[in-house]
Amino acid sequence: MSTIESLHQYKSELYHLSNRVQLLIKRKDDFFDYSVLQDIVMRIVEILESANPEKGTLVAIMKEKVYFSLAQVLERTSEMEQDQNEDILIRFDLLAKTQASIQSLIQVL
Repeated sequence: MSTIESLHQYKSELYHLSNRVQLLIKRKDDFFDYSVLQDIVMRIVEILESANPEKGTLVAIMKEKVYFSLAQVLERTSEMEQDQNEDILIRFDLLAKTQASIQSLIQVL
């Protein structure tokens, strides 16, 4: 598979993950399974590590920002899994950060 084909495949998967996050945002139920969000974030990290577009320093900086944001989401989701008094605003903040990371990656790829 060529680099362009693989980047297109990654981009397509990112759109799919973006749709999954949108569905999570629309859910209004009390129970929220943070492992689902963690799985999505881990897949984004895998894509981030695998996709290497040759676009220079700006891409490298963007990838670092996305890594940092996703690391924050992962850290907070593991805390939220253990906290029984979930704050819905925190949930939406984590989902929004994940969505923003996906959109940033789509632009870079």
